[in-house]
Parts: sequence; C-alpha cells; structure tokens
Amino acid sequence: MKHFAISTFLYFLTTACFSQSTFKAVVTDSAWDGKTVPKSQVCKRFGGKGAVSPTIQVDGIPQEANAILISFSDESYTQMANGGHGVILFDHQMKTSAVIPNIPAEIDNLPEGLSQFKSHSGRGWSGTGGAYLPPCSGGRGNYYSVEIAAVIVDIPNKKIVKKLEKTSLELGRY
Repeated sequence: MKHFAISTFLYFLTTACFSQSTFKAVVTDSAWDGKTVPKSQVCKRFGGKGAVSPTIQVDGIPQEANAILISFSDESYTQMANGGHGVILFDHQMKTSAVIPNIPAEIDNLPEGLSQFKSHSGRGWSGTGGAYLPPCSGGRGNYYSVEIAAVIVDIPNKKIVKKLEKTSLELGRY
C-alpha cells in the first residue's frame, strides 16, 4: 500500500510539473523589434505602403484548439484596444506549432488559412475597411500589441466557445 501511495504521489507530482502549458508565440520578423513600429508598417494615411503584420511563430498549441485568434490592439487608445485593429482567425490545421503569415493591411480578401473574425474599428482613420489596420496613430507614441489565443470556435456563427491559452506580444510604439 505504501508503494502504491508513493507511486501515485510521484505520478501526480510529475504530471503537475511537466504538464504545464508551453503555449508561446514570438514575432519572427527582424524589422519588428517590439520597441518601435517599423516606419513602412503603418497605415496608408501616414505613409505606409504595403504594410503587413509581422509573422509570428506559435508553439504549444493545445490539441483541442480548432483555430488561433489574432487580436491587434492600440493599448493607448481605448477605442482601438481589445482587437480594435482587427481580429483574425488562423487555421493552424490542428498542429501543435504553426507560423502565422504576414497579414496584408486594410484589405478584406485575406490569404488562404486566414479569415476575418472582426473588422478593425478605425474606418475613420484609414478610410478603408479591412481585417487588419496597422498602427495608425500618426506617430504619437501609442503602444501596439497583439494577443494570440488558441481557441475552440464555432466558425459558422463566429463565436468563441472557449479560450484555451493566450499570450500577448509587444509590437512597439508609433
């Protein structure tokens, strides 16, 4: 009985220590240093040409996740926080690691594997709709971030059933 109790204790101890989430994301574009938004990656209104989001490597995606939710925000401007710069679904093809590709700015037609979950809230700033609005504060020093979340989503109804894991990345100031 004592051996069983020790074995059970060791099993639960190792499970608790080693089953912790390893969900993580990292920006892989060297131009995006997390401190300053690259000058070419701002909205058209302020001179951006061909702006795209950075590529992001995501690891430790839970097996039950059917999508990755990408929420772009301006943390300095309440109206554009919480995904105000667009929320996009990424089909990670049920893999535990994936690379989120560059997302073209200020357009509605996204590359395969990406779909608009919520359009950006800055139509007045950009003059266009679109899934992703790049930094667009005009150089006021606003702080931009992106939240990456592994989710179970009801895709046809655009409803998050459950957020399994999430992490945030600093994109920089503009």
